Amino acid sequence: MNTKTFLSRAICAGLFAGLVGSAPLKAQDQSFRLGAGLSIVSPYGDLADTASLGFGLSVFGEVGIAKTMALRGRVEYALFGEKDLGTFSDWLPSSGIPNSKVTGSANALVLFADYILRFESHDSGLYAFAGLGIVNGTFKIKAEATVLGTNISDTEDLSKSKLGYSAGLGYNISRNLGLEASLTAASGGDDFVDFNWVRVSFKYRF
Repeated sequence: MNTKTFLSRAICAGLFAGLVGSAPLKAQDQSFRLGAGLSIVSPYGDLADTASLGFGLSVFGEVGIAKTMALRGRVEYALFGEKDLGTFSDWLPSSGIPNSKVTGSANALVLFADYILRFESHDSGLYAFAGLGIVNGTFKIKAEATVLGTNISDTEDLSKSKLGYSAGLGYNISRNLGLEASLTAASGGDDFVDFNWVRVSFKYRF
C-alpha cells in the first residue's frame, strides 16, 4: 500500500469514527464558525526549483462534532514568489542570446476537508488536524531577452488539478484568534511538478 492510499484510508476512518462517536452531542459542540486566514507559504521539493517564498489567503467553515473534535472545510489560495532561473544560455547553450533572463513562479488553489482533534477545547489550546482535497497548481515560466535592441518576452503557463493531503498543528490563542503550521503535498505524477509547501498561518474565527 503506498503512502497516499494509507493516509486517505486513515483520514476517512478517523472522520467516520468521529461522526459515530459524537451521537450524544451537546449544543455548544455543534456551533458553526466561519473564519479567514493569512499565511506565509514556503515551497519545497520540485516546487522550490521554480518558485520562492510567498503568501496565502484562506476562508473556512468549522463545526464541532464532539467535545474535542471538529470538521472544517477550507478554500485557500497560495501565491508563491518569483524565482530567478538563470538565462537562455543556461537552458539552451547554443541559443547565443547573451542579454536574457528566465524566471519561474507558481500559485495554487486548494479545496480541502479537515478533521480536527483538539487537546483542550474548541475555544483555546493546542490541536492537530489532517485533511484531504483538491490542489489546482499552476506554474509559470517567463523568458525575457534583448535581441538587436528589441525587448522580447514570452510566458508559458501550465496547470493541473491533483489529489492532495495536509497535516499540521494549531493553537487557538482565544475564541477568535489562532495560529497554524502545516504541510501540504500533491504529487504531480510523471508529467507535472509536485506541489508541496509549508504553511504558517494567522487565522481569525468569527
